[in-house]
Amino acid sequence: MTSVFTRNFYKTVLSLLLVLVMAATLALSAFAATEREPKVTSTAGYEAAICFDAGGRQFTGTYSDVRQKYVLGNESLGLYVMSLEGKNYYAGANGVPLYSDDAIFGNTEEEKARDYAKGVKMFRTLETIRRYMSRVYKVDADEYLIGLYNDAYDSGNNSFATDDILWSGDVLPVGTIVGIISIGTNEDPTDIDMLAHEYMHRVEQNMTTLQYRGEPGAIMEAYSDIFGELVESGLSQEAPDWIHNEERNLKNPSSEGYPTKYKGLNYLSGTLRDNGGVHRNSTVLSHAAYLMWNGIDGKQSMRIGTETLGKLLLNALEQFEPNVTFQQAAVTIYKTARTMGLSRDQVECVAQAFKHADLAVRDKDKAATSKEPSVSVLDAVG
Repeated sequence: MTSVFTRNFYKTVLSLLLVLVMAATLALSAFAATEREPKVTSTAGYEAAICFDAGGRQFTGTYSDVRQKYVLGNESLGLYVMSLEGKNYYAGANGVPLYSDDAIFGNTEEEKARDYAKGVKMFRTLETIRRYMSRVYKVDADEYLIGLYNDAYDSGNNSFATDDILWSGDVLPVGTIVGIISIGTNEDPTDIDMLAHEYMHRVEQNMTTLQYRGEPGAIMEAYSDIFGELVESGLSQEAPDWIHNEERNLKNPSSEGYPTKYKGLNYLSGTLRDNGGVHRNSTVLSHAAYLMWNGIDGKQSMRIGTETLGKLLLNALEQFEPNVTFQQAAVTIYKTARTMGLSRDQVECVAQAFKHADLAVRDKDKAATSKEPSVSVLDAVG
């Protein structure tokens, strides 16, 4: 029989061996870490830092203690901008973070070649939109939002927002849920209308479970077009022009071949094109929103200011079911208008705007023939 002393002796020896093995493993790990560039796997060790563009304009960026570099992003806002460097996002390209040794982005030949200046412009625009939407409308797109620029998708002539993805690149921990807004190589990173449109898609995807096809998809496109106009107007303190990206005229959709009435002229029905007409048919709702802002036939007492209109639409948005129809959305917006303190004339304006779109929200409007209101007045500011 083994004595107690012998058993204790073996236990002591084994314990010492285990400690030595662990110490050797840690030492090897530390040595390996010094032999390669460290990789950021956590947002710990990030802090706000004063940064500059190549022209000396100041902005708040982020300093990474792990990289010992500045990175184009704002950790407190959950916003980072990266370059696709002319590659196609939908072909599997990952964003390349923009690091700087000296807090000045775009002042070295390498940074100029990688178009840091465009990245900083996109960062400033998205930061402005994010702060404005949070302050005015109390909504945010995502906890983490990544802006990508110089995307080769569609020959660089497009912009888009994705569904939530699990991040697999640098800067953020792998597996972090992020939203993506990407713009092509030929797109303007200072275009508030375009980027607010895409930002609103991220808001829609976080507030609702709307399906991006057919009528619910067209409603999403309408909301993004509308908020592109409202945000642009709010930031410029000028009346919206109601033209999205020189592509869709929300004031007079028929001038560009878009519909103003549900299943009316230019409306796409029963088609797989454009994901069921999500862009083409969006002007049924966005034109109605223009009429609410402008007032039917420009009537002053009916006009709904930009901020109030945005709040009305957002209050209704969170009530939409995944497969909401234009008719259901119109009724929800009208009912919401009746409960949020609008004047009688403004509520009437909402009803008549939808009547014009052949989306009657009251029994008395259902049998009536809609009257084409004037779209010549564009001077309301709210």
